[in-house]
Amino acid sequence: YTACTDLMNKILKEDGLSVNVTRKQAKQALMTMLYGSVKKPIELFGEGTPQLKAFYQAAYTLSPGSYKLLEDLKKSWQPYKTFHSWQLPDGFNARVKVMEKIEGQAKNRIQVEELDGASFTYIWYENNGQQRGISNIANVVHSVDAYVLRCIHRRCNYDVDVVESAREILQEALDNPQLAKQDKAIEYYKDLYQRSHMADVVILPHLTEENVHSLSHQHIEELLDVIDSMLVHKPFEVVTVHDEFKCHPNNLNHLRQHYINVFAEMADADILSMIFSGIFGRKIKYNKFSNELSGLIRNSNYALT
Repeated sequence: YTACTDLMNKILKEDGLSVNVTRKQAKQALMTMLYGSVKKPIELFGEGTPQLKAFYQAAYTLSPGSYKLLEDLKKSWQPYKTFHSWQLPDGFNARVKVMEKIEGQAKNRIQVEELDGASFTYIWYENNGQQRGISNIANVVHSVDAYVLRCIHRRCNYDVDVVESAREILQEALDNPQLAKQDKAIEYYKDLYQRSHMADVVILPHLTEENVHSLSHQHIEELLDVIDSMLVHKPFEVVTVHDEFKCHPNNLNHLRQHYINVFAEMADADILSMIFSGIFGRKIKYNKFSNELSGLIRNSNYALT
């Protein structure tokens, strides 16, 4: 938000304008724009103004990947389909109905005889497909926010016995590979990994000395990396509300590190391909702008404060 503010003011100054955009304005515009809003930036900067032009120029310059994703999520809308669905790397299924607001019709008017004929307008929602919509933008982002939240809970408030046992099983499989024994649960989580390339510890309670060998070498190594980051510190409770995280002060730095790790691992993973494939109902490969994002995340000053 600060970078967007500074760049906007720089663009306006270079155009000979002395307008000073505040960080609060830039933040409101950028945050809502990335959820698909067109009206909010206009409300803040005016329609067709140099400020509005500078805002979009700054937003695209700072984050072309986010801008492209915004446009691609707009195009992901499935006309007249009654719901959109996709899966997250831990197996959570997001299924969002398309709801139409019914209002402004004669049948909406309710008259109450017992109240001397007083009337009111009744508004309700029906599950109807629509030709156009932009709700996939916010819903996909929120689903990933929720996935981050679940990752944090699993990594912070873990069962020591389950995690230590899984570590022994994984390490033994890495040291002494054998033929795998088929297991439906493991095949399910292995498929999630193959489609998302995100190693999730949700698989740990299902691992045995027999079925672990069906996992790839890379999958095992990535799970061991996550487990080692968990065992650095004893388990602790976390209280979360959407994207707000709280815990005992003694554990905050460990929570912060897990948060950074999750985002860095997501940057290396292929979650967007998994999500778009679910929405379109066919295999989609979503190309990244960069393969260096995870390193920048791990070395960033700001993540969770």
